[in-house]
Amino acid sequence: MGKQKLALLTWIVLLMGLFISFFHRFAFGVVASDIGGALGLTGAALSNLGAVYFYVYGIMQIPSGLLIDKIGPRRISALGMVVTGLGSILFGFSTTYFLAFSGRLLVGLGVSVIFLSILKVQSTWFQPREFPRLTGITSAVGNFGAVLASAPFAIVVLALGWRSTFWVLGAFSLLIGLAIFWLSRFPRPDDRKTETKEDARSLWGGFLGVIKNLKTWPNFLTISGLMGTSMSLAGVWGVTYLMQVQDWSQDRASSYILLVLLGLLLGSPVFGSLASRWGRVKPIINFGGGVALFLWVLIVFFPQAPGWLWPFLYFGVGFFSIVFILCFTNVTQVNPSRYSGIATSVINFGAFSISSIISLIIGYMLDQRWEGELVEGFRLYPLSAYQDAFSIFIIFALVGFIASLFIVEKKEEGTSK
Repeated sequence: MGKQKLALLTWIVLLMGLFISFFHRFAFGVVASDIGGALGLTGAALSNLGAVYFYVYGIMQIPSGLLIDKIGPRRISALGMVVTGLGSILFGFSTTYFLAFSGRLLVGLGVSVIFLSILKVQSTWFQPREFPRLTGITSAVGNFGAVLASAPFAIVVLALGWRSTFWVLGAFSLLIGLAIFWLSRFPRPDDRKTETKEDARSLWGGFLGVIKNLKTWPNFLTISGLMGTSMSLAGVWGVTYLMQVQDWSQDRASSYILLVLLGLLLGSPVFGSLASRWGRVKPIINFGGGVALFLWVLIVFFPQAPGWLWPFLYFGVGFFSIVFILCFTNVTQVNPSRYSGIATSVINFGAFSISSIISLIIGYMLDQRWEGELVEGFRLYPLSAYQDAFSIFIIFALVGFIASLFIVEKKEEGTSK
């Protein structure tokens, strides 16, 4: 198989895995109230079940980066998709909190290697100038999975039930894993017969170099603030909030979360292409982060805003928050390319750990304000409780915006190799 064909085919198959990853990430928000009612969960317990994907994903980012740089992106991704498939099937069969938790944990564990593997392939098998554009396309494909996991998934759940959907996702994940394993049989496009291998001392030195590099940390904080907030809203609490506060149906509430995901979907190729053409990422991240912060203030503190404004607010917070994707471009530019897997894993760890922390804080704060009212077995919280809890979105978005002002640009020709 030709070098370019192998690189492109590998990238495409990995994108299919990313599609599954994003679908799982946000599908839980649609069925959260159903699961909470069926299992009699508190807000904190439901948050914990939703957040387990995020915190196991976050915890695995640095180990995943080390493994990818050591044994290569294809083999680790093949294993990851198999674990994802098994976890999805288990989640579909779950009848207890323990089984549901275990299934979602396995899914988070399995998909934790996919995005970093794609970034590794992009940074080592394609031209550097293509990285922002390819990353934008990658994000768009992933967010398309998130889009289908919102309102369309809600329709499927109403018609067929959520269990069969997760069984199908599990089977599809297993097939993707087999496809990636087959592709791993071919030599890398750089003519080496096996995947890149680094010894433990070299990898540890690379990891220390990345975390000691002060230019890494503005990216860490920026992506934590912008990505963490949008994922927590769309992936855990958004649908439940709109159903309880606005008294909307599940499909209508899901349609507004769909707008957030559409914003993420459309914004990623727009900002990725703009960065590739302009050759800069910092001004774009600064602008998007500032607008997203303003929109968060409106969403949290002005729930009675005119109805015509709501679609723009929800779409806009996704569209402008997605500038965080350019942090991956910057962090690979300010660190040696041989450790690009480690560099991207460090900042991705921040994003997912913060997402889980935000969701858990919100669940805890809501439980503190619960007045004892239940709806179909699920706790009903007042608007004031949601406003207090959702203020955490504004705090983290503010941190992300301020951090983006300290990002250091580094032109491609000056990048350390």
